[in-house]
Amino acid sequence: METAPKKPAPVASPSAHAAAPRPLAGLTAHVAGTILTPTAPTPPPNTTQTGSNWTINQGVAVDSNRRRFGLELVNIALAAATHTQDAVACARELLGGKQLNITAKASAVDPVTVVDIFAQQRITEILRHQRPHDTVIGEETTSDEELPPADSEITWIVDPIDGTVNFIYGIPAYGISICAVDNTGYLLAGVIANCATGEVAYAWHGGGAHLVRRPQLGTALSTQHHPTTTANTPPANATVTDMVDWLNTTLSTPHHFGMVDQQATSTNATTLHPAHPATLAQALLATGFSYQSTNRKQQATLLTQILPNVRDIRRRGSAAIDLLSVAHGQTDCYLEHCLNVWDWAAGILIAAEAGAIVSLAPLDQRAEDNALIAVCAPSIADEFTHLLNTIPQHLTQ
Repeated sequence: METAPKKPAPVASPSAHAAAPRPLAGLTAHVAGTILTPTAPTPPPNTTQTGSNWTINQGVAVDSNRRRFGLELVNIALAAATHTQDAVACARELLGGKQLNITAKASAVDPVTVVDIFAQQRITEILRHQRPHDTVIGEETTSDEELPPADSEITWIVDPIDGTVNFIYGIPAYGISICAVDNTGYLLAGVIANCATGEVAYAWHGGGAHLVRRPQLGTALSTQHHPTTTANTPPANATVTDMVDWLNTTLSTPHHFGMVDQQATSTNATTLHPAHPATLAQALLATGFSYQSTNRKQQATLLTQILPNVRDIRRRGSAAIDLLSVAHGQTDCYLEHCLNVWDWAAGILIAAEAGAIVSLAPLDQRAEDNALIAVCAPSIADEFTHLLNTIPQHLTQ
């Protein structure tokens, strides 16, 4: 698949995020599998509510038409993710930790780089080349880009680099997250591509969850195709727009990258399954923290309730990669507040299709909504649910 050259999309500014519309308003995500559902119980008279009422329920049934459509969509998402995965790896080699034009978004510790913006544009270009009438929303899109077309059947939820802080510091846990959702809320296809390791995980409705390991092409590409010459040196004192234009020019040729080397039905993929810890006390918990200090206090308080009941915690700095770790059996459960929908949509679908038990949330969820995303291996589901129900409600909902 080749993408036609297009004029770069407008560069997002931090102010665009606060005003962005919610094209998925009113929809709750649906997946096939087993679901953790929080319900606020009615406390008896003259009592204080201390717990939640999380229950385990069955998700939607697999629909054969959605399964076929999901397979079509996951192949488009794989093309966008693997191409951009290579481009981001190449950009990291070219720029290192310099000339990233780092700016802040929601808080001083919530950064965005020129590579985030470049990656969002590249993903959007590929998706719209294949499906021009679909909506694309994401972490680095502007308000105008998020407005859904009147005939939009599919909305693509994109995080161009989940784990931007890791990307800046060179910590190998940052990746692309792409999810396709239909206009009734079904998560149909999802891809997470770790740009630092070459791993690509993907799932589609009723199709299971799978993982491939691709060659790490960043160093080879930046050396072979983009040697450090005057022409290929980033412009000095460049603005964000200048740097994005430079990246689009320098990394402009699609055949440099592995856009079609991976299909969802490939035989080189590994099927993903969660681990089988015998007890919650033997479970490894993945979690993360908000960029807002007040939210971090609540998250830390929640962890004081959880930590005595599990083996240990891991914090990778990317919600998408944390969710993938449960699907892959590298951790056993996951909890995190204050996520945006692009942080969890693809990861929840992959975890559910792998066989993990997942919670769902409104698809117009934003970090300020303070909802809790929870995932666990089936073998500890009863204990995990019981633990959530013993924790004060304001910490788990």
